[in-house]
Amino acid sequence: MAVLIKDIAQQIGVSEATVSMALRNRSTISKARREEIQKLAQKMNYRPNRMAQGLARGKTKTIGLVIGTLQLEIAQKKAVCMDRIANAAGYKLFISYSKNEPERTLTLAEELIACGVDGLFIAGNNIPDDNTKLQKKFNFNIPTVFIDSKVPMEYCSNVVLHDKATGVEQAIDTLCELGHRQIYMLYSFWEYWWLDSRFTGFVEGLKRHNIDNPDNRIYKIDDQLCKLTDEPFQDINTPGEQNTNMIIAKNIDNFLQTHPDCTAIICSNDNVAIAITTYLLNRGIKVPEDISIVGIDNIPAARIIYPSLSTVSQPVDKVIETAFNIMIKCIKQPARPPEKVVIPTQFIRRKSCDKVRPLNQIKL
Repeated sequence: MAVLIKDIAQQIGVSEATVSMALRNRSTISKARREEIQKLAQKMNYRPNRMAQGLARGKTKTIGLVIGTLQLEIAQKKAVCMDRIANAAGYKLFISYSKNEPERTLTLAEELIACGVDGLFIAGNNIPDDNTKLQKKFNFNIPTVFIDSKVPMEYCSNVVLHDKATGVEQAIDTLCELGHRQIYMLYSFWEYWWLDSRFTGFVEGLKRHNIDNPDNRIYKIDDQLCKLTDEPFQDINTPGEQNTNMIIAKNIDNFLQTHPDCTAIICSNDNVAIAITTYLLNRGIKVPEDISIVGIDNIPAARIIYPSLSTVSQPVDKVIETAFNIMIKCIKQPARPPEKVVIPTQFIRRKSCDKVRPLNQIKL
């Protein structure tokens, strides 16, 4: 059991206030008494309760982050960046992992609030449109900033988003300049995919280039992949690796058999793109000669795989810095109106994209 100030006070026979002042080295307590109390506190292995001290002052200098996943590299980068910025500003960051589950997100947020955090970040979690009762529970009475979360339009809160549509449309522009018309998007999960900016950007980009049936060019790989691991194409060294690879193979084969005219694929993230590229090359299908591949996120591996992956780069540092600055303003001025900031992404062309191949269909 943790040692409290009252335990030290009882042991030495003084008031709790005297112990508190001695531990803070206040000169109002004699040097001899201070040293006596400090030595006893050290002997009893006393640790100050910073949270309780902060609550007494009205501020704990702590901030909570509820993040949807910690398995994707882009999410890890957000968490690391937030921790770095918070520490530089004199704040401690508490991180909770919600598995992108709304109820779990809410529970973790309430637990962090109960611990006395000064503010709360909700990153990569979605508030369901079809659950008004649950929506209302997300109105916390402390400064809150949503980062890359799907928030209902009528929801009044601080929001900072990557506009992935910008980068995806740039990717489509580049692919069309290279002669591609049979462009598809492959994704592995997203219950509400049609509300995500990467998918709206894909549809709008195809429409702008007069490519027909854009909605029918979005192809879901498989739900089963999500059941094997928390996030698709992750944990490849686990016992589920063989099953995961079989699912990838089955679904890519099914896609190519259904769409043998495909010349370019935009993937929902870099992990999907790398897995698909690797599988295609193992099947003797060349990238980019036969199919051009584009990812989203610009993770470090995108630069070093072969061929290097064309991708949509997200300025994570800028998004997190923007979100943190909004948080600090809200802590200082809780009644200020909410902000919504949208930060564009950028397409980076690498060797996985090239001119459209001659008119011969993929054969498996």
